Amino acid sequence: MKHTSIMSLLTLFALALLASLSLHAASAAAQITGYSIQRVNHHIELMYTGHMVINDTLYLSGQAPSSFLIGLPYKYSSYLLKAIAYNAGTVFPVELGVQIGGQSGFYAARVNLSGVSPETFTVIFLLSNQLVTESGDTFTVDFPAYPAFEVPVAMCNVTLTLPSTASGVTIDKADGVVYAANFEKENLEPFTYSPAIASFTLTGGGLQLLNMQTLNRQVTVDPAGSISCIDTYRVQNNSTGDINSLVLYLPVNASSITVKDMFGRTLGTTVSKENNRLAVNATLAVALRSSESTLLSLEYDLPRVVPKQGTPFNVTLDIAEYLNYYVEDAAVTITPPEGARLVSAGSTEASSIPLGISKEVFQEKVTLSLQGLSYLDAVTFPDGAFTVAYDYSPLWSSFHQTIWVLALYAVVAVAYALWRKPAIVKPKATPAAVPFSVATEQIDTFTEAYEEKLKLSSELKLLEERAQRGRIPRRRYKVQRKMLEIRLKTLSDEINTLKGVFQRAGGKYADLVEQLERAENKVTEAEQAMKDAETRHNAGELSIETYKKLLEEYKRQKTNAEAQINGILLRLREEIH
Repeated sequence: MKHTSIMSLLTLFALALLASLSLHAASAAAQITGYSIQRVNHHIELMYTGHMVINDTLYLSGQAPSSFLIGLPYKYSSYLLKAIAYNAGTVFPVELGVQIGGQSGFYAARVNLSGVSPETFTVIFLLSNQLVTESGDTFTVDFPAYPAFEVPVAMCNVTLTLPSTASGVTIDKADGVVYAANFEKENLEPFTYSPAIASFTLTGGGLQLLNMQTLNRQVTVDPAGSISCIDTYRVQNNSTGDINSLVLYLPVNASSITVKDMFGRTLGTTVSKENNRLAVNATLAVALRSSESTLLSLEYDLPRVVPKQGTPFNVTLDIAEYLNYYVEDAAVTITPPEGARLVSAGSTEASSIPLGISKEVFQEKVTLSLQGLSYLDAVTFPDGAFTVAYDYSPLWSSFHQTIWVLALYAVVAVAYALWRKPAIVKPKATPAAVPFSVATEQIDTFTEAYEEKLKLSSELKLLEERAQRGRIPRRRYKVQRKMLEIRLKTLSDEINTLKGVFQRAGGKYADLVEQLERAENKVTEAEQAMKDAETRHNAGELSIETYKKLLEEYKRQKTNAEAQINGILLRLREEIH
């Protein structure tokens, strides 16, 4: 009995000691580091395409350090696409891939607080949709249940935001299973390593595993200040099943909305408002199969630009704020009216944004080249938007009409002068035409460039096939594709220049160029016909037998045209030997 009492007292003493240590952990950490973390709001959200946004808002007390470390379990590093850190009015530099506290098993980001000592700031990680899997209406999400820090956290509030139609949420994590989309953790220990799996049922859409590979946005402003836009997306189905419809997003003030597929067919759409954006749900003419990609064009208008007296026109665009998905590569081209003079584009705050300005005789354009674009990037634009200012005189709207009137007047004046006083033409000996010669070096350069272009085009097609089958890392694929496209453009420019030389020379050279261009058109037509036949077969318009016959016929046409091209190149090579 006495022994039992002693053991009970020792147990109570140990529990009291542990409680005391827990209560004073944050205070001790603050004394060592100069700061403590009072609260973290750990918010996980899925974009429409399944990409994961991890938003950690930190509330500090004490003197914040010059740089701050936050980590994830290392398994998530291969899925990380981007990291952003900011607070009200400041975007902080972020260094990825650093070690946290000498601990293994973590992938950390170092946030440079730039001499600022914020009490609150936010760190965002964007991860790929490969962490989301689907099986019918059931989805699972692999995510870090808690962030990792060097010091303890007094309170960590966790929220998993899913589409509104999600139900049956279960989260399995190291410290227990919860059956809700939010939970909290008191006294979160330093270097917490806690991957979690969330499962839920989803009906009625709201989540499509898509890769938005490219976005090419053309913004055109007419002389009256009206703005028309065309957004062309290349979309890839990253799910295991077919996709019959998908959602594209627009600014809330967009109007006159039309969606077209790669063949120019207008698709059926429904438009709804979601918070600060418009959701355009487009029904595809042909289902998009797993791993396949397609092009979609979104045409719409934005509110007219109306300048104040004595001030330039200002075109202000929301570049990213409404994009509820991740676009791998984006280009935005803004074209003011002909005759407009650019005054400014962007601002000093947006100086890190890749910007190009092209100038022609009467036309200037501004192009932004952006990688990894989503609504998260709105913080990198001043006030979340991009502004182009230009001066424009209304007289330019009648420029072309004036030129035509002057030209017509000149023609009439010349005709009248000739009628009043016909010129006396003395016979002259017509000088013999000087033949335009083609150097053997030009023929040699042309044939070598053309053969290299054929080889690189074949390599590019093979690279696309390997990428679609997942046999090459995405980053390596993009680098190799860019190198091939740059070289192909250089070769095409060189070939077109030499074609002009051959055409001016006349005779057999001009004839060979004409034959070559006809053969090139036949190759292009045959390739397009094969794609059309495949689309019709997928839509059930062609039987398998008819499809195979058409495919064989188009391949035969393509092979014959390619043989003609090789024959023409052979004839040109014979000219230099």
